[in-house]
Amino acid sequence: MSNFPYGQRRSEREDVKPSLTTPRVSRTEATPWSAIRRRLATAQVLGAVAGLAGGIFSAMFGAAFTAASWLAADQGTRHWLSTIGTVLFFLTIPLLIFGGYCMDWMEKEAPRRHSKVARYEDEDDDQ
Repeated sequence: MSNFPYGQRRSEREDVKPSLTTPRVSRTEATPWSAIRRRLATAQVLGAVAGLAGGIFSAMFGAAFTAASWLAADQGTRHWLSTIGTVLFFLTIPLLIFGGYCMDWMEKEAPRRHSKVARYEDEDDDQ
């Protein structure tokens, strides 16, 4: 017997036909929540690393370009280096804020552990 209901047999043509006529969306499964959470966790880590490292490197390269603009002899080069250095300096703060936001987002999603130690106020200390 086959797996087809009521013991009837289907031909190969009947097996292929529904898969060709079924819309692609209904054949795919929905993304499981664990995969979505994994992607969010990855995005949080990448955002934190990119924001914090980008903020630090932006400040360093901004300082380097600004210092190079002071030493440049050509007026066009000096203007270009100064502009790039200023833009990198201004990007430092938003990148650091973004990295901090991603770190807070990671910490918010983490399960909180409560201390097993009970704290009692001792009333005898006042006497």
